[in-house]
Amino acid sequence: CRREATCTAAGCRIGDVIRLERPESVTEVFLLRNEPVIEGNTICAGRIRIAPDRPMDSDIEEIPITDPRMARSFPGSLWRVRFSAPEGKEHRLGFWIRER
Repeated sequence: CRREATCTAAGCRIGDVIRLERPESVTEVFLLRNEPVIEGNTICAGRIRIAPDRPMDSDIEEIPITDPRMARSFPGSLWRVRFSAPEGKEHRLGFWIRER
């Protein structure tokens, strides 16, 4: 796996190149503080947008904060966002993170 990150005035791009021995699906995970919504192939949360370079399946899961110490910093919930790529031996996954 190789990760690249670049930032410009347009936003930041995170890219991964993953080579596997056999074809498999790959899932990238982001953990967000603000409740996200799906707008087409883009996830919007708070003041940011996360958009994959190419269409991918995505899902959102709420993670309630139940630990009292953690709840002081993160009251309510965190949100897990998963982007899943179809099976392949090589994956080139890129995500743009931009201000809304």
